[in-house]
Amino acid sequence: MQEKKILIVDDSATGLAQTKSLFSRTRCAVITAIDGNDALKKISDERPDIVLMDLYMPEMNGDECCRIIKEDPSFKDIPIIMYTSAKGERERKRCLLAGCDVYLTRPFVDEDTLLKTVKKFIDIPIRNHIRVSIEAEVAYFHNGKEYSGRMQNISSTGGFIETAEPLPTGSIINLSFTIPNTSNRVEAVVEVIRIIPKDSDSPSTRIVPGIGVQFITLTWEGKKIIDGYVKARERKRMTVA
Repeated sequence: MQEKKILIVDDSATGLAQTKSLFSRTRCAVITAIDGNDALKKISDERPDIVLMDLYMPEMNGDECCRIIKEDPSFKDIPIIMYTSAKGERERKRCLLAGCDVYLTRPFVDEDTLLKTVKKFIDIPIRNHIRVSIEAEVAYFHNGKEYSGRMQNISSTGGFIETAEPLPTGSIINLSFTIPNTSNRVEAVVEVIRIIPKDSDSPSTRIVPGIGVQFITLTWEGKKIIDGYVKARERKRMTVA
């Protein structure tokens, strides 16, 4: 299968890094641009299969760039997902009138939803493990030093920890946390597979800094506790939906 190309357009270096990191696991070629003008050049040079674009950017905003792309017969069929922190109804209408295919707001759209939305347009592999939200204080240890954070989401294979002190990818850490509203404590050895640094260049956008971790060693009891929590949260979500 030919490698798919994803163009991510964002003037925030942290926003670019965050979204690029997510799609680096999909075996796609990830191209980046920092504004609308840069995006138009990358589209002409690279012919991406899909575009993820912020709305407010210097030089040229995302809706203007989207309109130019959709009015060009050579590029009008490229799907454009506006992925932005601008969540007002006026902004949504601006982007839809410009011709975008989907309008998603962050951080309210979770990563699984973003991946599944992209998969509607291009064939990319996505994880099959259900990931649910969680709010749990985490203590973890690396090279004799103790750190703390908050587990934000979790699945049977790993999770995301919000922390102001992200460790490098490849770091092996020991962590422990308690499932909310229970006495069920989980201890595990995990590997850092993804980092999101603190957003310093776009203070108006709340990008949560932290680390994505994958379970390496997890006791049978710990796996049972996590699986039970994930299933209960998913049942609740489906009931509400």
